[in-house]
Amino acid sequence: MGKAQAIKPAAKVNPKNSFTSVVVMHTRAQFPGGSFAMRQFLSDAGRNSVVAHSQHYSGSVNVYFDVDPQGQPTNFKVLQPGLTAAMSNEAIRILKTMPKFTPASYAGKNKVSHWNTFIKF
Repeated sequence: MGKAQAIKPAAKVNPKNSFTSVVVMHTRAQFPGGSFAMRQFLSDAGRNSVVAHSQHYSGSVNVYFDVDPQGQPTNFKVLQPGLTAAMSNEAIRILKTMPKFTPASYAGKNKVSHWNTFIKF
């Protein structure tokens, strides 16, 4: 067996030459149940839209919206309108019925999150 060797003390660290690692967590706003649940919610709402069925139209509407720091969807803007104004209005009406999200956070504070989605009829 070999001799046990003494462990040398760690070298002194010069604070001017050292780095501090900081981890800042960022999470995106989350629909209750996740992205699959959101797709299912929007799909069901578009498919079951009374307005779309009564007007006999189909297609999609591209809508931008924010999720505020409390998790509420707000600030809806139609980016690509539907075939009719009623179709675009129905897409926004559907989005306004979404439940509260888990808000986005950055460095432990809730922040606004931006979303873009299609509503298909």
